[in-house]
Amino acid sequence: MEPDFGEILNAIPSIVFTVGADGRVDFVNGRWEEYTGLRWSARDRWRWEEVVEPDDLPVLLRASSEGSSRREVRLRGSDGNFRWFVIDFRPLRTPAASSPKWCAIATDIQDQRTAAEALFESQTKLQLIVNSLPGLIIVLRSDGSVETVNDQSLRFFGYDFAEHQRWQTNDIIHPDDRARGVAKFAEAVAIGQSYEVIERLRRYDGVYRWFQIRGNPVAEDDGTIVRWYFFLNDIDDRVRAEKALAESEREFRHIVNMVPGMIILSRPDGTLDGSNQQLLDYFGITLNEVQDWATNGITHPDDVQINIDTFIGSLKSGEPYDYESRYRRHDGVFRWFQVRGQPLRDAEGSIVRWYGLLTDIDDRKNVEEELKRSQAFLAAGQTVSSTGTFSWNVQTDELRLSEEWLKIFELEGEEVTLDRIRQRVHPDDLAFLAEKMSSVREVGGTLDYELRLVNRDGTIKHIRVISQAIDHQDGHRESLGAIQDVTQKRQIEEATDQLRAELARLTGFLSLGQMSAAIAHEVNQPISGILTNASTCLRMLSTDPPDVATALETVRRTIRDANRATEVITRLRALFGNRAISFKELDLHDAVREVTTLLASEQRRSGVVIRTAFAPDLPLVNGDRVQLQQVVSNLIRNAIDAVKEVRDRLKMIEISTRLDQEGFVILAVADNGVGIDTDFASRIYEPFYTTKADGMGIGLTICRSIVETHGGKLWMEANTGPGVTVHFSVPTCAVKGEVSSASK
Repeated sequence: MEPDFGEILNAIPSIVFTVGADGRVDFVNGRWEEYTGLRWSARDRWRWEEVVEPDDLPVLLRASSEGSSRREVRLRGSDGNFRWFVIDFRPLRTPAASSPKWCAIATDIQDQRTAAEALFESQTKLQLIVNSLPGLIIVLRSDGSVETVNDQSLRFFGYDFAEHQRWQTNDIIHPDDRARGVAKFAEAVAIGQSYEVIERLRRYDGVYRWFQIRGNPVAEDDGTIVRWYFFLNDIDDRVRAEKALAESEREFRHIVNMVPGMIILSRPDGTLDGSNQQLLDYFGITLNEVQDWATNGITHPDDVQINIDTFIGSLKSGEPYDYESRYRRHDGVFRWFQVRGQPLRDAEGSIVRWYGLLTDIDDRKNVEEELKRSQAFLAAGQTVSSTGTFSWNVQTDELRLSEEWLKIFELEGEEVTLDRIRQRVHPDDLAFLAEKMSSVREVGGTLDYELRLVNRDGTIKHIRVISQAIDHQDGHRESLGAIQDVTQKRQIEEATDQLRAELARLTGFLSLGQMSAAIAHEVNQPISGILTNASTCLRMLSTDPPDVATALETVRRTIRDANRATEVITRLRALFGNRAISFKELDLHDAVREVTTLLASEQRRSGVVIRTAFAPDLPLVNGDRVQLQQVVSNLIRNAIDAVKEVRDRLKMIEISTRLDQEGFVILAVADNGVGIDTDFASRIYEPFYTTKADGMGIGLTICRSIVETHGGKLWMEANTGPGVTVHFSVPTCAVKGEVSSASK
């Protein structure tokens, strides 16, 4: 059985050895050899002194001879360093005639002891820090019992630790403040948040002093609060100083009344706290009535908001205020005042009062108004024509701007830079403006274009810009020009275009109504016959016995009337779809340019940029010019509708042409708009199906019919980026001729 016992001990992941009654080790497991580096075969050549810390050797020898004990000793490892082990001696069951033996298990506890020592050292340092802080520190458990009190607190209160445990009932807190302080702590414990309270605490000599008490919770990883740290800050001197300050302010108010000017005093929250007699005499009302200055009519109605905004803004920021406002005198006359205010701060920087001075500047304002009137006459010429002039040094970006220019851009009184100008330009026109400015920098020349500005109230302003670049002898380039507000002109044009569109839409509705009336009239009679025959058939089949022969005849008449209705609809479709097409040779590029010219107003109104990428030397096509232009117009309008709601990029439509390998001309209209859902793409060509709120659903159906009549096809593809591209193909004159010859 001995080999089995040894194997078991070697499998244990700790040092194991056995000791005889004489205290000698008669077996060690492999873990001992791994740690000490001493092989068991050499047991006669090593002694305990070689592996045990000398100070711990007596403890180990005594334990090995006594057995059934637990000792902590330091053992030397193979690297020469000592580590702490706990050795547990247990008796082994042996035969009755044998000598007693003990088995010892040595477990490495070095890391535990290191952590425990570090924790003890940390706690010792923490207590030292707490005792070194120049303030009173008290630590409470979550149930309100005292865990720690620093030395400063013990000295201040003069109570031992046990008396501190009774802080909720004894006289540490002033009787008038105790209930509120205890309730405040209970509320903080309930919600688990820091809190602050000001109360009086009793010093060792019985004197109560004011303290600012701040409590902060400490929580475990799971959020459970285990203790509260309290910092007790003595503010008794500050409280007494504030009381003294209040007394001195009463004396100050008396002095204020002696000042020959209008002075007003306010609390930190803006509430009027006093004034001198001169102010009350001016308004002719009491101070309580002056309190309602925003509503009682003493402030001019046009100036109420600037008073509120400026005054409230200073209360929040703590900065002085300075503005002008009109106030009503006791005789009803409004006069201009310059209002200046300064905050008074205490030693800690907190505002304790605001002082305001009202200076009568009405005479000065009258002079300023007269000067402005004279300047207005000088600028009348530009104002009447809504034209402003500018000069731009291309190299230095220096700007010279007329008053009317500043007015149009709503930048009066501001420092104007190119960045500031860009902020006023409509976001969708920034790329266009950058292109024009780049052209001036690189090429110069004369420019004539239009831009949109965004007014401060959010409305859109249209301006026309005309400029001429001048290259001076010193090498710098200057752009001289003028801008004109053409908003009203554009609004009239847009209103006219909109009226035309509405008239065209109304015409379409009238045509659709006429077609619907014709269909209803022609189909009404056979449908009435179908209903009558169906009723007769039901009646014949309901008799007893059923009149089957008559019912069958009625069914035959029903089928006849249904066929009549079908013939009517077929005839009406032929009537409304029959139109002769005039095929002629035409330049597709010229046809497209005519369409884009007609749609220029709609393009401009929608803020869309239309670019063309026409293939050079494109051959002529054979087709009906009006019908192909109708197709192009419909596709462009659809593209404009698709990009109307775009806000984060330039609204762009590109019209391109190319010649494919089969001799067909391909025209593509691409937009970067909202695109189309794949679920609707397959139905987009169905008659009367539309994705637009105001659409009729026949535009693309008509377009496809026209293209197919020309021998081409129409299809749609989603772009790699945003938007879609609609293509249609038409044969060139050469391809059309080959098809015609082949058909002959």
